[in-house]
Amino acid sequence: MKCKNCSSLKVVKNGHSLTNSQVFKCKNCGHKFVEFTKGYSKQLKHDAILYYRVNGHSNIVAKQFDIPIYTLLKWVRESKEERGGDEYGLL
Repeated sequence: MKCKNCSSLKVVKNGHSLTNSQVFKCKNCGHKFVEFTKGYSKQLKHDAILYYRVNGHSNIVAKQFDIPIYTLLKWVRESKEERGGDEYGLL
C-alpha cells in the first residue's frame, strides 16, 4: 500500500476510525489515511459516461448502472474537465 500523500511504501497500521475502518500512517511524512475498498471500477465509470454521452438521459443511465444520479453527473463533469471541456470526446 502507498501513502496517499507522498506515495511512500513505508506505511503502518495505526488503529481504527470511528466507523471501524483500518487507519494507516505513513512513516515517511506522518500522513494518516483510511484505505477505501468500496467504490466503482474505472470500467464502470467509463461505460456509464459513454452511455450518458450517447443517451443523454441521466435518470436512465443511473438506473441502468445502479448508481446515484449525482455520482454520474460528477463523473461526467470531471471527465469534461480532464478533456478541457470537449463535450464529445471520450475518456
